Amino acid sequence: MSDSDGDDFILNEEPHVTAEEHSSSGRRTSDGKKIVDFDKNGQPVGAWAEKFKSFVGKIVRARVNINIESWKHVPESLKLQMWKEIQDEYFVDDTMYKLTIKKMGKLHRDFRNRLRTGFFYKTRPIGQDSGEAYVKYKGILTQDVWEDFIARSMTPEFQELSDKNKQAALLNIYPHHMGRSGYALSIPKWKDQGLLDQFLTKSEVDSTKSSVSSDDIPRHVS
Repeated sequence: MSDSDGDDFILNEEPHVTAEEHSSSGRRTSDGKKIVDFDKNGQPVGAWAEKFKSFVGKIVRARVNINIESWKHVPESLKLQMWKEIQDEYFVDDTMYKLTIKKMGKLHRDFRNRLRTGFFYKTRPIGQDSGEAYVKYKGILTQDVWEDFIARSMTPEFQELSDKNKQAALLNIYPHHMGRSGYALSIPKWKDQGLLDQFLTKSEVDSTKSSVSSDDIPRHVS
């Protein structure tokens, strides 16, 4: 495996592709592996991009226990195993290893969040007659694993951590992407969510409101 830190998204070598294998359905290597190309941001592009992303997601869901709460606790041996499974099906250069593993970590977090919002909090539509998560994801989740997941989600420690993560996510997003007008537009939403006092003091709220004119607020044009 390359010692690259994963920031170089250019494939080191181009696999051999015959004229017959270079078709509108996507390029393949001479041994049949699907060739995945990446853009400068490390996003898969081309004919195989969507199938590649779906394939990686399925591997993560099938191999990583949902009760592993932090990606850093996933054994390196398992990460390597999943990487090998990807390379058995797709041609992906070794320089993409770290970036792919990082994205797999996000997929794991997203899957856990979808399970909670869809089957535990029930705040996300999951389709009719979906039943329990371990039924919907039969072969991936067992009843014991799911019940352990629910039990962990109900602990005061988890609820406290979840609240902190939500607040941290909001605080991380808004300062970097908002000017004063952005803050002003967000104040009503923060107030509705009961988060206003945690983000801005009253003087900051008043200052933000007074510094924003009506011309700063975007309007929908019919």
